[in-house]
Amino acid sequence: MAIYTAISTDTGFFRFSNTTGETLSLASKLVDEYGISPSLIAERVYEEKSFESICLLAEVLSTLQVSKDNRFSWMVLSQEMLEKYPVEQEETENFVNYASSIRGIEVGLFFKEIKPGEIKVSWRSKATVDVSRLASHFGGGGHARAAGCSITGSLYEVIDEVLSFVQDYFLQNNNDLKDILA
Repeated sequence: MAIYTAISTDTGFFRFSNTTGETLSLASKLVDEYGISPSLIAERVYEEKSFESICLLAEVLSTLQVSKDNRFSWMVLSQEMLEKYPVEQEETENFVNYASSIRGIEVGLFFKEIKPGEIKVSWRSKATVDVSRLASHFGGGGHARAAGCSITGSLYEVIDEVLSFVQDYFLQNNNDLKDILA
């Protein structure tokens, strides 16, 4: 079940561009030969949330902001929010998808304060920006459409630094990072 869950979440339940024939074939094999239930996994991953998780999501969504040029958006999860609504870390992993799901947004960011001084930044993109290259500027990595990095510093200093970098990226380029990453 764990392998099918990993495949299905990494491919957005087979919606993302990283879904290949090989991916579908492996998923099919897991369903046919091992009796994996795609509907049960989808329900557990996307439809079953704790009350605290929903309350936390509401608070995080209240931080949602969009850049002046409407090209990127971001949300914030602070330690204070986590203290108010204690949830498992994995319950917040998909929060970033709300920032990137806004029509017209090219990059969605989610800033999560893991502990004071340690900020995890999750990056999502639809098709125009390779966020793994953006995250690599901060020592992170990932895939073209989903990436992450951890940055040391205060929550709002990290937010300012990353947002300034992303704004510069959009001001300077036609999706060519050579000037920013030099």
